[in-house]
Amino acid sequence: MDMLENFVKLQSFIQTHEFELKSWVEEGHKFSPDLNDWDILKSFIRHLNLPFCMETYMQSQRSFIEKNIANAPECKDSMQKQKLVQQWIYKHAKGHRANWIDKQIDFLDQNKVDILKNLNRDLYSVGLKFYN
Repeated sequence: MDMLENFVKLQSFIQTHEFELKSWVEEGHKFSPDLNDWDILKSFIRHLNLPFCMETYMQSQRSFIEKNIANAPECKDSMQKQKLVQQWIYKHAKGHRANWIDKQIDFLDQNKVDILKNLNRDLYSVGLKFYN
């Protein structure tokens, strides 16, 4: 996914979760009035534990699973393959999701200036105020 696509997905994510994010921001400001709004945004994303784009996330997870079990010697028929997929999901899905969320946070930090420039109105609408 390219940067423009990431911005669009982030904007859609903010708009989709606008009310939850607004409530999170209000609670964050009550809890600690000096809390940095950028950190509030990142904590919300971690708390929600959702990818900006579930479709892209699921495609990534599917590719990862296929790559990791495709050459498994015990993968001889569809029933065995299904069992291996279930085992992978049971053992690794939580870690894969956490890694994906970490990458989203890294994307935010690496592109903070551009995000603020392009999404400031959406962020302001939920109570996040950034001063450049």
